[in-house]
Amino acid sequence: MTRAASRSSHPFQESRHGVLEHISKDELATADAIEVYNSRLLTGRSNRQAERFARRRGLPMTAGSDAHIAEMVGQAVTNVDADDRSVAAILSAIADGRTTVEGERTPWRISFRQAAGGAKRRVVNRLTTYLD
Repeated sequence: MTRAASRSSHPFQESRHGVLEHISKDELATADAIEVYNSRLLTGRSNRQAERFARRRGLPMTAGSDAHIAEMVGQAVTNVDADDRSVAAILSAIADGRTTVEGERTPWRISFRQAAGGAKRRVVNRLTTYLD
């Protein structure tokens, strides 16, 4: 039998299509874990909201680098206190809340460069659509 865990990534991030745009907080509380630290969030406000939510609801907490380029992989990590390295043991530890999160924010210059690249792509795509 295969077992999986559902985790909500940056649920309180309004500017980047957080999940709360589509579901209620009660529905969010049914996730197996909540991402409480995302290294790409500039201010950290959404991370703090997610952590408070997870603590109040007794939900396991995770972190994510949200890396879109190789150099940012590992900016945020979830440490899992599993009994062994098997998938079952790791999923069980997450479900039990035996996790800690740590990380550093993505440097602003990288976030800005990526945002500028995304804006450029959107402009080019729209112009292409209008010119076709």
